[in-house]
Amino acid sequence: GVVPLAPSFDTVGWFAASPVLFEAVGEAMFPDDAVFAARRRLIVAADAFDVAGDAVGEALAQAVASISQGFTDVRHVVVAPDGLAVWREAFRTIQAREAWAAHGAWITATKPRLGPDIAERFQYAATVTAAAAAAAEQRRSEVRRRMDHLLADGSILVLPSASGPAPLRHASGAELERVRAASLAMLSIAGLA
Repeated sequence: GVVPLAPSFDTVGWFAASPVLFEAVGEAMFPDDAVFAARRRLIVAADAFDVAGDAVGEALAQAVASISQGFTDVRHVVVAPDGLAVWREAFRTIQAREAWAAHGAWITATKPRLGPDIAERFQYAATVTAAAAAAAEQRRSEVRRRMDHLLADGSILVLPSASGPAPLRHASGAELERVRAASLAMLSIAGLA
């Protein structure tokens, strides 16, 4: 089973020791490539690339150019007109509220020793009000409408999956938080949609 963290965002995926095994699982999970063959519009999430920064954009430029060749219509679009930081905060609020609902009673009762960053997130989660959660849910509804509009014709969205390389082991807390915030801003697109 899956241990819940934030049930409306929780999902499963797969890891593999080799690309061959990874591909085999993918083919078993998604056997019909014809679904993707009919897609003609590629939307490049310009704001997600901006959040990731120049180094990521440069590292991915060749891949995006290569993918773009398979589409008759390539558009660079600002996915979040109100800003990915706003979307990230909606994601963070809903996730915190759900995580506290799933684990708050246990945390309160057992007072486990958590890493400082996790402890800080659960401290925040305990403070998220019903009103803040409702406002974030309203934002999620707006995000879903926006994404339904952008992808209504079966368009495919391309964006970085991370804001850069993993931080170094001895990175400061501030650097870790910067990377995490940038990554969450980009990944909130999928999470909220």
